[in-house]
Amino acid sequence: MGEKIQQPEKFVQKVKAPNPRELLSLDAPVILRNQFGVEHLANVYRSGWLLPGRDIAPDKCESVAEHKHGMLQLAKSVKQLYGEYFSSIDWLKVYEIILDHDKPEEISGDIPPGVNVPEEERKELERNAMMKISDGNSLLQDDIEHWDEFEGNTTEEAKFVHDLDYFQRAMKAYIYGKQNNKDLSAFWSDFETKLRSPIFVTLAKYLFEVGK
Repeated sequence: MGEKIQQPEKFVQKVKAPNPRELLSLDAPVILRNQFGVEHLANVYRSGWLLPGRDIAPDKCESVAEHKHGMLQLAKSVKQLYGEYFSSIDWLKVYEIILDHDKPEEISGDIPPGVNVPEEERKELERNAMMKISDGNSLLQDDIEHWDEFEGNTTEEAKFVHDLDYFQRAMKAYIYGKQNNKDLSAFWSDFETKLRSPIFVTLAKYLFEVGK
């Protein structure tokens, strides 16, 4: 019998399939248990898109894994096209933070604003999930450090990843809005105050203008 994964009572995440980590016993190799959990992120919806007022169909809604992949590709493109403006950035650290910043959502689910879970409680749920995922294994402590760095949002790399996170959401809102004839501009109308990098502000402004 595998490990049963439970979600917090206040928020039940809709998923495409059960967590495959449950297929493994607790004494399975760490790398398998870790990777089976990572694979589950492809089953976890970015649940904010499913909420009333957005109503993106589940078969069209992106997963956490797809969101993460979009961020990685965006980071790579920024490095290739605008790398000279980010000379102080440790790109390896950026990629590591991207990979780990949503990792606890394997257990906690993707908890969006507006579902009656205060921000501090969300952080606690995600931190507890990260601790459960690492299960005291020292080899996975880097994952927790990367998550902490993202949540702390004080290093150059963390701030850059926050910009990536926001801008990927803005692009998705633009795409979903056009494809479903919906006004989703509220998802990113505050981009001038939320985005730190002038490059992302310029790109968001372009989308906002052409999307009117």
